[in-house]
Amino acid sequence: MNYVQIRFDALNNGKSQFQIKHDLRLEKPDYLREDQWHNQFNNTTIKDYNYFSQNDINLPYDEKLKILEKYKSDRKELNIIQRKERRRSFREKDSTFLSGIITLSNTINEQLKKGEVEKYQLDIVFENTLKSVHEKLSEIVGEEIELYYGVIHYDEKTPHLHFGFKNKFGQNKSVFGAINRKEILSEFQELVGEGFKKLGFNRGIKKDITNSKHLTVVKMHQEEIKGLKKEIKGLQNRKMEINSDIELLLQTKTNISLELKKLKEERSFVAREIKKIKTTLKKLQQSVKNKVSKSIDNNTTMGFLTNKEALNKDLTDIVLNHIEKVDIKSIKNLENEVSKTKTENKKLENEVSKTKTENKKLENEVSKTKTENKKLENEVSKTKTENIELKSENIELKSKIEKVETENKKLKITNEENRERIHLYSEMQLQGDKQLMKLSKKRKEEEERILSLLKEREENYEENLKVIEDEYIMKLEDKDKEIEYQMDIITIMNNYKIDFESAEKKYKEELKKKKEHQEDLEESHYTMRL
Repeated sequence: MNYVQIRFDALNNGKSQFQIKHDLRLEKPDYLREDQWHNQFNNTTIKDYNYFSQNDINLPYDEKLKILEKYKSDRKELNIIQRKERRRSFREKDSTFLSGIITLSNTINEQLKKGEVEKYQLDIVFENTLKSVHEKLSEIVGEEIELYYGVIHYDEKTPHLHFGFKNKFGQNKSVFGAINRKEILSEFQELVGEGFKKLGFNRGIKKDITNSKHLTVVKMHQEEIKGLKKEIKGLQNRKMEINSDIELLLQTKTNISLELKKLKEERSFVAREIKKIKTTLKKLQQSVKNKVSKSIDNNTTMGFLTNKEALNKDLTDIVLNHIEKVDIKSIKNLENEVSKTKTENKKLENEVSKTKTENKKLENEVSKTKTENKKLENEVSKTKTENIELKSENIELKSKIEKVETENKKLKITNEENRERIHLYSEMQLQGDKQLMKLSKKRKEEEERILSLLKEREENYEENLKVIEDEYIMKLEDKDKEIEYQMDIITIMNNYKIDFESAEKKYKEELKKKKEHQEDLEESHYTMRL
């Protein structure tokens, strides 16, 4: 089945930089492939959604570095906003990079190989789909989200698209947080499925149906390595079986060669025996011919007929003389053995030809296994290097986990303290609630009492009002008298003030005269002394 799916992930700072380096091939991973037909193509970089102007772009190294530096500078600027708004800097785990991937089923490999789908067609569909995703993201958050890059990888097992967006909008709000809901992510799956319908692909089956888990790129490659290891084990077992078959065939070959050697020896022996028999038969024929010619020379035709019995007797004598030398049964046995050896030779020749064909097949299989073993050895070396990298990553993760565990321990302690505080606060709140209940009761009682008093006062209001008015008039009259009395005092005081000022004036004049008189006396006294 042809399917397509999209995944998003908000990465921390370290993982973001690693992902950018991986996607843009700033650092080439060891698991790149060369055995797939599509591995001959260059990776395609998407920047401005204008494929034909790019002409199969593979960015130079400097341009790729600029994208990484752009991410770093953007994070610094966002960190300044973070400090102003929330009075704290970004932590390492805080994400400012939204990573994503669009993957296809491996049927695309055959389609590219057969020419059913051309590279440029796949590039354009990837680009248009990414553009739709970009527009959808911007629509959800209500503003334009910045795209860092999009890269179509052709140097791995199956072609796929990596992309990276800025993970912040507005006042440092998370884009991933805005879309990380089941119904919204499902809409993105539908959007991608719609984009790839032209190539005969549909959206992936929902997780609810398949119960499958989405893997990260690292985990995906780990799973691929596990699969390769299983294949390696299977091929190694197959190699062992082939080697055992080769050993058996070699053993049978040696046995057949030994049997052939024996048969050749027997054949040569039989050939010698037949040669001897042939020579004896030739001698017998020659002797018979000689006897017959002599008898014909000695006798006429009539004599030959009359001496027939004598001729037969001579022939029988010749045969009997040579029959001792040649045993007819042995000849027949030898003939049978020869025919048997011929048939066995034919069988052996057929078996030899079969073994030769089997040997050729085995040699081909051995050469294939050797080439496969070389590939497997290369893959094993790659897996070893990847394992080393994964081990280093695991060590880093372990250290991070230890840090997280220590932080969790601290948080547990703080949580316990907070629980105790909450318990105390709850007890205090209960006491406060009780006191509030008491106060509310008192308040109600007080309100009831005031209401009763108000009712009583309302009843005696008119009477009290007259009394109050009379009292008020009396007070006003008393105040008027007091004011008149105070005015009298003020007038008296003013009179006293005037008298005092005139007395003070007189006193100052007398004092002045006394000073002048004293000065005159001092001058007269001074003159008298002179």
